[in-house]
Amino acid sequence: MLIRRGQIVVILLVVFFASACQEIHKYMDIPKEQGLSHNYLSQLNKWTRKDTLFSGFTTEAIIYATYKSPSFIDTYQKEFLRVYGVEKQKKNLGEKSATSQNVSEFIVYAYTPIDECNDFDKRSSLWDIFVLDGDKKTSPIEIKKIETVLPEMESFYPYIKKNYGNCYSLKFKSLPQENGFKLVFVSTRGKIELIW
Repeated sequence: MLIRRGQIVVILLVVFFASACQEIHKYMDIPKEQGLSHNYLSQLNKWTRKDTLFSGFTTEAIIYATYKSPSFIDTYQKEFLRVYGVEKQKKNLGEKSATSQNVSEFIVYAYTPIDECNDFDKRSSLWDIFVLDGDKKTSPIEIKKIETVLPEMESFYPYIKKNYGNCYSLKFKSLPQENGFKLVFVSTRGKIELIW
């Protein structure tokens, strides 16, 4: 009888420790990165600039711009694959198209208190937008308003708030380097210079 009780105790201990190990395994997963990784957020921060244009105490414009450098695009692709997996990655290959065509691209988010002033994509825009690389001034070859901002875009570019401002893709002939240039926004309301 004593042996059977001992076996029962051993079995109960094994079951207890096995279930405890499963719970410990769940707790071990807690530190694993959920959402966007620190590496991606670090690269996003490295390649993103922000400035606010004031007139007295009034905000005239807030502009964020992410330069989609080759290293940023590589990090973006890896992060997209990590978050969404292979199938969605195949649908997202357009992210590399800009660099493969010798074109430099910026994702720009702009807020202006007056909607009519947020018109970067219009021919008669209030704003003149260009890149200054030393003394060389380069105008964009394309300014496209991103009409449909998907939730995943708001996740990968957390500064985008689609209900408050507009999001644009600005494309330029390939920039000669990853830093040492300015993206400039000029209007009658003032000037913003974002420096890389």
